[in-house]
Amino acid sequence: MNKDFMEGLLEHAAKQVTKIKHKQHGDAKESFEFVAALWSVYLNTNVKPHDVPQMMALLKMGRMKFGEYNVDDHIDAIGYAALAAKLHSASNGIEVF
Repeated sequence: MNKDFMEGLLEHAAKQVTKIKHKQHGDAKESFEFVAALWSVYLNTNVKPHDVPQMMALLKMGRMKFGEYNVDDHIDAIGYAALAAKLHSASNGIEVF
């Protein structure tokens, strides 16, 4: 596996989450808390904030199965997985980094 490709992909995903998407959508934690509340009502079950980015990553993976290949789906899935890890760790009192 090409290390430069992997590092570039991860760096790009990190930039998307911390800068570009943050500027477009605001604070991820606040957004996912709000979406979790909406989904909880709609699904009539308790959806936690860390469930939201996990489900969004699954959406991206589902999209990869159909249509034309789009590397942005991988980048978004990586970003969502990172956000889920951050929120889930925080909710368990774990500070990874």
